[in-house]
Amino acid sequence: MVSDDEMIHVDGELASGSYFPTLGISPERGRIFTEADDHPSGGKDGPVAVISDRLWNRRYQRSPSAIGSNIVLDQVRFTVIGIMPPSFFGAEVGTHPDVWIPISFSDKVAIPGCLAAPSCWALVLMGRMKPAVTAAPANAELAAISREVLRETTPPNWSAALKNRYRSYIFSSDSGEQGWSFLRYQFTDPLLILMALVSLVLLIACANLSVLLLARASTRHREIAVRLSMGAGRARIIRQLLTESVLLSLAGGLAGTLCAFWLTRILIAFVSDRHGPGQFTHLQLQPD
Repeated sequence: MVSDDEMIHVDGELASGSYFPTLGISPERGRIFTEADDHPSGGKDGPVAVISDRLWNRRYQRSPSAIGSNIVLDQVRFTVIGIMPPSFFGAEVGTHPDVWIPISFSDKVAIPGCLAAPSCWALVLMGRMKPAVTAAPANAELAAISREVLRETTPPNWSAALKNRYRSYIFSSDSGEQGWSFLRYQFTDPLLILMALVSLVLLIACANLSVLLLARASTRHREIAVRLSMGAGRARIIRQLLTESVLLSLAGGLAGTLCAFWLTRILIAFVSDRHGPGQFTHLQLQPD
């Protein structure tokens, strides 16, 4: 991105004119682009862009003059018309776009010719169902129209095997409540298996710890007998043993919580290194 003759690198996202209204997101300042701006020649303000709060702070020092300023993306000049709130990171989990521009400009920025190419897979479709519609009938309707849509959109220059594979797909919908991410589809099953193993290890550790506590208590019978002979009641002895166990549990819980924070960062770094430098470093994973 070039702004005031200064070139900086930013992460951007192409979005349709209905992107922000569908998500129900309002800008922190200015306005969002709409379907009226999503044309190859732009709307009444020409090519427009919406920037993130992070870029507004980094590049414009939170100055109101950012609205109406110009930025250049791949030699195309855009007018900044809005600034998104700090809590908005886009619909894709793990990304943090700094600039959003209408998807009609994809032929000039980022992926030239992709919109007109039948074999260019670069878009993710997200919609909002009517209140009375549930996922089951929606998926049934999508499955019913899949064959006809895929038949009409099959590129004629593909091989017979590739055409058959393409036409065998069935459309379906997933909940967009928590955003979308290919990372989720790739790691859901392995993480479930890992969680099951962790739970099993936790149960084994609890069983071993209970045996150790029982063994420790059995060796303290002389101490407990002395306390009872000195007038301590049974309830007081029980409270003492419970207090010791609670303190031990709190210490273990605190250590586990600290490890959870540290190991989460290590896990994100490991996944990011395997899928490209910094690809998932924006994942907001915190122990809940």
